Amino acid sequence: MAQIPSSVVPLRELPDKKYGWILCYPSPTKRSLEARIRELSRLSIVALDFTGPVELGSLHLLGKGTSSVVVIGITNSGKVALKIRRVDSRRKDTRNEVRTLKLVNGLNLGPRILGSTRNVISMELIGGKAIIEWVESVSGTGSIKRLKRMILELLRQCQTLDEAGIDHGELSNLRKHVIIDGDLVTLIDFESSSTSRRTSNVTSAVQYLFIGGPLAPRLRKVIRVRDVQELLSALRKYKRQRKGTFAEILIALNLTKK
Repeated sequence: MAQIPSSVVPLRELPDKKYGWILCYPSPTKRSLEARIRELSRLSIVALDFTGPVELGSLHLLGKGTSSVVVIGITNSGKVALKIRRVDSRRKDTRNEVRTLKLVNGLNLGPRILGSTRNVISMELIGGKAIIEWVESVSGTGSIKRLKRMILELLRQCQTLDEAGIDHGELSNLRKHVIIDGDLVTLIDFESSSTSRRTSNVTSAVQYLFIGGPLAPRLRKVIRVRDVQELLSALRKYKRQRKGTFAEILIALNLTKK
C-alpha cells in the first residue's frame, strides 16, 4: 500500500490537526471550523494537501490574498484547487466570483469551476508557472517565438473578456494572475472581477508587460518594441474605440505585420 504523504490530511482529522485553522484564517473558532469542514464535504473533498509555493506559518499553500487562501483539495476523482474565503474578508460570500467564473468558463477561459458553497470554490487545478517565472525560464532556440506566442494568446484572452464586458480587475499586476504550462495560458483569480465597470483587460496587461511592469524592459528588447509612443497611441485608441483597434496594438508590439 502506497504511503500517504505527510502533507495530506483527511477531512475527518482536520479538527484534531494543526492544519485545520487555515480553513478559517486568520481567526478560527471550533464552530466555524466545523461548518467549513461540512462545506468541503458537500464539495466531495476527502482530504487537503498542504503543498505549494506560499508559506503561511508552518503550512504550504497554493496562494494567499486579502480575501482568501487557496489550497489543494483531494476528491475521489483527483486533485482540485480550493479557494477558501478568509473570515476577515470584506466579501460576505463567493457568489460574485462564482457568477463571473461561470461566465468566463462559457468563453472557454479560466480554471473550470467544479462546485461552490458560501465560503469555498472548487476549481480545476491548473499546473504550470507564474508568468514572471515562466518568462525568466525561456531561453535558447525558438525562445522569441515562444514569448510572442504566449503574449499573443494572453492578449487575445484579454480581448475576449473585454468584448464580453467582463473586467478582471487585477491585470495591472499579472504576477499572480497568469499561469503558463507549455503553450497553455490561463487567467486565474476573478474575485475582483466585474461586469458593471468599463473593461480594461487588454490595456492593463499591455501596460504591465511592456511599460510599467518588471518584465517590461526585457520584453521590449526581446520582442523589439521600438516605438513606445506608437504603442501608447494604439492603447489610447483602443480605450476610445474597441472595434478594429486591437490589431493596431499587436502591430505596435511587433506581434503581427501591417
